Amino acid sequence: MDSGTPCKIPRRCSSRAGDCFLSNAAPSSTQPPIELSIIIPAYNEALRIEETLRTVESFLALQTYRSEVIVIDDGSTDATAALLDDYSKHRPSVRVLRHQSNTGKGASVRTGVLAARGRYVFFMDADLSVPITELTGALTALADGDAPIVIGSRKVQGARIEQRQPWLREILGHGFTWFTGLLLWRTIVDFTCGFKGFRRDEAMAIFSRQRCNDWAFDAEVLYLARLMGMSVHQYPVRWSHRSNSRVRFPRDIYQTLGALISIRWRVSRAMRKGSAASQVDRVAD
Repeated sequence: MDSGTPCKIPRRCSSRAGDCFLSNAAPSSTQPPIELSIIIPAYNEALRIEETLRTVESFLALQTYRSEVIVIDDGSTDATAALLDDYSKHRPSVRVLRHQSNTGKGASVRTGVLAARGRYVFFMDADLSVPITELTGALTALADGDAPIVIGSRKVQGARIEQRQPWLREILGHGFTWFTGLLLWRTIVDFTCGFKGFRRDEAMAIFSRQRCNDWAFDAEVLYLARLMGMSVHQYPVRWSHRSNSRVRFPRDIYQTLGALISIRWRVSRAMRKGSAASQVDRVAD
């Protein structure tokens, strides 16, 4: 989809991740409501964060709806914090949240989502491996479709891989997806694409319960959605591998496999307890 094509959204009637503080004040109550919140986690992204934000803002400037961009600096040790402060200083639609120490991508996305004010909430990677222009179709699917969650997928019909990963990463990635599907949700074919959108109520319901701070958080988010009876639309996207990915093979794969087993046990147990508690509340009422 061309970046010059505006998308009009049809109307539809923390856990604490570490010490966090916010720059940029909340908007005036006289402004129109925010339709879209974009969450971008960032850790040591000094080399590209400004270019990413300029690309995202250029796209959003062409749209007819009001939006906000929330960047979470996850305890960066390079110049990311200074660059974000300078960039957001005179841009009220760009909000910066900061963790005092590095807590992980899952914690960063959770912080951003729970701070979001939009009717629709998307998170995406700082490297824009999925181009921002893919948001047009995905957002329309989220607003018009039956599913309250839309996830970018590199493996459904219509998806296009423009730059492939190295062969070892692809093999390990396929194994991870197979194991995750076996444990958590067989019909999901791409858990880890860093491009996911939610209607606001569903986003808050999921991320207020999400606890995984690391790379496995995508799987936890979707497993929570499944246990809460939420449907998911798998949306085909264009995707390009970025050579400076933060995922470290094979160590992160081994750690994540352990995390998946933990997610299956912990989330299922918590949801069962929550269901029992809600039944007691209904009886008490």
